[in-house]
Amino acid sequence: QVLGGEVYHYHTKLFTKEAKTGGKLIWHQDYGYWYKNGCLFPDLMTAFVPIDRCYKENGCLEV
Repeated sequence: QVLGGEVYHYHTKLFTKEAKTGGKLIWHQDYGYWYKNGCLFPDLMTAFVPIDRCYKENGCLEV
């Protein structure tokens, strides 16, 4: 209903990282490579579903 028609699952990504160790993800945009694979704006939707609580200090989502 949100997208108003037939939908399909395109991509799943899970990041696992122990607290206070390892690297970080830099600011980036995913849409550039989705477009090359035929997922054309505005016919797509992305969702961020955190498993742990997200704060600015531990790397929350920036939009």
